[in-house]
Amino acid sequence: VGYHFRTTDTGFRLRREIWEERNGEMYSATPLLGRKEYLRQSIYRKGGDGTVPYTSLSWSHTWHLGPVEITEVATRLDGSSRIGGFLDMIGMRGLIYGENVFQSSGSTHDGKELFTKVVEFQHINHRDIIRHQKLRALIVSELINITNWQPNTS
Repeated sequence: VGYHFRTTDTGFRLRREIWEERNGEMYSATPLLGRKEYLRQSIYRKGGDGTVPYTSLSWSHTWHLGPVEITEVATRLDGSSRIGGFLDMIGMRGLIYGENVFQSSGSTHDGKELFTKVVEFQHINHRDIIRHQKLRALIVSELINITNWQPNTS
């Protein structure tokens, strides 16, 4: 989230580093001692992905044009396997992680309805999201909903 520096005769020296962990807890540490000190819970009550803080990942929420409707899809067990009971027994059953959908009702501009939709996928790293199947499915779904576009299935 941030760094505190102090000036020295030769330039700058790192004094303190502040970061946010996945659960939204804020910590700081000095490079000399290396101990982490709890500061407070993030106001968002959730964390980023370990690299980018939630405040940066959620910047798109500033684009909402009107009242926002929030839909939460809970994490669930992947029931697609026929051997689900066995996978449960050995602790290998997969999870389908949930998501939070924030959709604004929008406004009208030049005769066009404008709206925003922000989808936060849980437990997907910001670098991995670009090639994740959930994102590709969301993009195709949104294109089909907005236009009469049909995917090429050949």
